[in-house]
Amino acid sequence: MTEIICHSIEYVFAETIAVITPNDVTLEPGVSWKYLPVKEKPVYSCNQRNDDAGPIKEETVTAITKSGIDGLLKRNLAHAVVLRMKTNQKTFHVGTDRYPCTVELSGDGINDTWTFTTTSPV
Repeated sequence: MTEIICHSIEYVFAETIAVITPNDVTLEPGVSWKYLPVKEKPVYSCNQRNDDAGPIKEETVTAITKSGIDGLLKRNLAHAVVLRMKTNQKTFHVGTDRYPCTVELSGDGINDTWTFTTTSPV
C-alpha cells in the first residue's frame, strides 16, 4: 500500500514519549511535536512479509525539504523518532516507543531527502 500524505509531517524523539496507544501518543511534560516543513507531499509505504519469527511490517516515509531546514533533527540523526502525519481523512503515527523510526538523510545542497524507516511485528 502506498499513500500520498498531506503537506504535514511532525516528529518527536522516541525517548520523549510518555505513553503510546494504538490511537494516541502522550508526550513527556514540556515536549511538543516538531514540524518538518516539506516541499512536496511525503510518500508513505507499508509492506508486510513473513519472517522466521512471524509476520513483519515495514513502514517507510520519504520526505523532501529545503537543504538545512531542520537543524535539530540533523544534529540528532542517531536518535530514533516517531512521526505524526495526516491524510485528507485521518491522522496516523509511524513508529512506536518500542519500534521507532530510524532516520537517514541525503541531499544535493539544494534539497534534503529524509527517509524514516521502522520494522515491527504484526
